[in-house]
Amino acid sequence: MIQLISLSYYLILLMAGNVMVRFLKTARLVKLGNMLTGMLFFVAVRLMSAQS
Repeated sequence: MIQLISLSYYLILLMAGNVMVRFLKTARLVKLGNMLTGMLFFVAVRLMSAQS
């Protein structure tokens, strides 16, 4: 019974992930994600250099 519940849970996660990937593949969201990641990296480098 536990394995059946676990299988159902993982199938739901898999389907939800598939929907999210389709949604996040739009060009605007990819550019926004790249920009936010770059900004986070820049802030992290600035914080590391400020402590030295």
